[in-house]
Amino acid sequence: MANDGMLRLYQSTEDGKYLEKANIAFGRNLQESMCISELGNEHILLLVGGYDSKIHVYTIKLSSNKFIYRSSMLGHFNSIKALTVSPKL
Repeated sequence: MANDGMLRLYQSTEDGKYLEKANIAFGRNLQESMCISELGNEHILLLVGGYDSKIHVYTIKLSSNKFIYRSSMLGHFNSIKALTVSPKL
C-alpha cells in the first residue's frame, strides 16, 4: 500500500518490468494489512484492513484485472494489524 492512499495491482512482463493493471483509492483511510488468496481459476480474493477498523473484501477477476468490491466486515474494536486466509483442507 502506497502512502498516497492507493493500492495497486501490478503484473510482471517477460522483460522484467512491471505494468500497473488496476488500483483502488482508499484516501485518508490508512490500510496497513493485506491478504491475497486464489479463489478458483479466474479470481483472486483480496482482504484489506487498517485504521478504519474494517476488513474490506474484494475479488479480482483475472481476465479483466478489475477490483470488485464485495463487502466490509464491521465490528472490530481497533485497527486491523494483520490478516490471513486459511487454505481449504
